[in-house]
Amino acid sequence: MLNLTKDISVEAVEVDRSIFKIVSMAVIGAAAFAIFGYFLKLFVITGGINYLVFSSVALIFFLSVFFLQAFFIKSALMANLAILFECLVLASIFYDRIGSEAFLISAGLAFLFLVWANYSGGKELRNMIKINFWRVSKMVLPKAFAAAALFASVALIGLPNSEFFISKENFQKIFVPSATMAKRFFPDFDPALSINEIAVRMAERELEQTSQSQFLPKSTKTQLINQSVNEFENKISGWAGSSINTKANLTEAIYELIKNEYLSLPEKDRQLVLVGAIIFIFLMIEGFSLPIRIAVTFLAYIIYEILIAFGVVAVMLEGKSREIVVLK
Repeated sequence: MLNLTKDISVEAVEVDRSIFKIVSMAVIGAAAFAIFGYFLKLFVITGGINYLVFSSVALIFFLSVFFLQAFFIKSALMANLAILFECLVLASIFYDRIGSEAFLISAGLAFLFLVWANYSGGKELRNMIKINFWRVSKMVLPKAFAAAALFASVALIGLPNSEFFISKENFQKIFVPSATMAKRFFPDFDPALSINEIAVRMAERELEQTSQSQFLPKSTKTQLINQSVNEFENKISGWAGSSINTKANLTEAIYELIKNEYLSLPEKDRQLVLVGAIIFIFLMIEGFSLPIRIAVTFLAYIIYEILIAFGVVAVMLEGKSREIVVLK
């Protein structure tokens, strides 16, 4: 909670006093949002983790600036224009996706969520006697982060001029960690191995567990293993409804399987799959909401104190009268 002993004026009126500072804040916010989008786009295209890190850092800085906008911009019109400008700059980074209906909807929803977040923060501030950063952050940041998460979810599941909604590189980054966790329960489940190699491992382990295995000649063991592997591969192909390259590693095989299944669906069903993918990725990103909100609040508070120290902003006491009804 802030100490109002810093107040330098009484009977101040809560209005915008510097258009230049408001425009500067909007430009800084738009630049941070653009950097977030730029590195996010590079991550989608290349799959480089470093781009995802840069994008996350830029997002934290943008959210810090956006959070402070709720404190500094008093006019709803000015605040909404600043948000619109920031969203348009972000959308311009994905100029090759402008024709996508999902992209336009996500950009529109992101704008509305940010407007809602700013309004909620301003309303909370107007009901406060003393400024409480954390309380305001709980009104602003969940909605603002959800806006960014929704936009990122749509950006991550689509590639321009691509028939499938996710690249092989990004699929690997999602699948491999999940497969690594699954390996704890299924030792033979290794994404680095091919389906054939996994089948061989399973067949060898099953054969070793039989009491007669130690008495069988090597040629017989090899024959039984090959038979078991062929049966396993046939079952996989039958389940998939098409032939699978069992020599490819597990990640590539599953990716190609999902891709082929997706492309075989009617257009209406493809849209449902896309919606499901967006929701799944959105929920994954939302899992990082709390630590990012804490980081944003901390960074915003530091920026806030620096601005006060340099005299860019000032905390003032507002004096106002209002009509009340009392019993006599």
